[in-house]
This record gives sequence, C-alpha cells and structure tokens, in this order.
Amino acid sequence: MTALGPQVATQIVRALEERIAASDDPRSRGAMLAGEHEGYRQWRIGDHRVVGRIEEERVTVLIVRMAHRREVYR
Repeated sequence: MTALGPQVATQIVRALEERIAASDDPRSRGAMLAGEHEGYRQWRIGDHRVVGRIEEERVTVLIVRMAHRREVYR
C-alpha cells in the first residue's frame, strides 16, 4: 500500500471501512470476478481497484492486489 502513496492509501482504507466494515451485508458490496480471478471481488475506489476476498467466519477482507485501474488485472 505504501507504493500507492499515503493519500491514496488513506482513501482506500477509509472507503473499505465505510463500504464493507460498516455494511450489514458486506458480501453485497463489490463485483464478483470471473476467470482466473474467480472467488475474488473487486472494489472501485477512485482510479484504483482493490481485488480481494471476504473471509467467511468473520468480516475480514483479504486484499490480494491494489493498483491503478489500468494495471490491476495484469
């Protein structure tokens, strides 16, 4: 996350807290991915995309990739 810069990192953390952690149904947030990324979700945050998975037992977001939207799926 530090490679994105402190301002972008703060924006991403805040958005994930507001959209997922504060949600009654966090699995309703974010688009499901297909193909080689099946089982993962994608959240749009500004010009960046966060790819991750919500763990079943508790609301834990496992982030596997964060990058600018033109680079995130490469």
